[in-house]
Amino acid sequence: HSIPQITITNFNEFKEAYEVVAFTDWGRQFPGVAVDSASGVAENCLGVEIKTQKDPRRAYGKMHDDVLEYLKKFRDLPGRHVYFSFKQGRVKDEVTNTTLYGPDMPGQQLVKDVPYLFDELFSLEVHKGADGKDYRWLRTKTSFQYDCKDRSGALDEWQQPHLGHVMHKILTHHSSRSKANG
Repeated sequence: HSIPQITITNFNEFKEAYEVVAFTDWGRQFPGVAVDSASGVAENCLGVEIKTQKDPRRAYGKMHDDVLEYLKKFRDLPGRHVYFSFKQGRVKDEVTNTTLYGPDMPGQQLVKDVPYLFDELFSLEVHKGADGKDYRWLRTKTSFQYDCKDRSGALDEWQQPHLGHVMHKILTHHSSRSKANG
């Protein structure tokens, strides 16, 4: 497919991409924006900060603040559907003392903060069908292994991995709820 894109190689280009998408006629024409991958953006930002900071702890703190700021800016683009992909990593929940798979980011605090930013958090999983073939599904509900959520209330625990279908289902659900509430 010939999908318009902005290729970024560093964190400054990520910030510039936000400016283009948010404030130019070219960028505002798109109803959806995808950031692939937010983990890569954060790793790039950390790499730059480690080179400029004498104390590595400061580099992680600066990376945390900068990345969180721009993830929120992209997330809050008015009238847009925004998709973020992340590497998957194991995260220990300090409250329950369990280990779950979820979005992976550099730094302990960013890993904890990222899941709370979004209304929808899915895991792409592969399952064998009765025919022996592998099938991919999006998990939308938290399990004993995966940190997932669906705040829309519109999705089944397993969804076909088609973001257009998922968005349609959520929008249809919200539309029908709005009409029912008058």
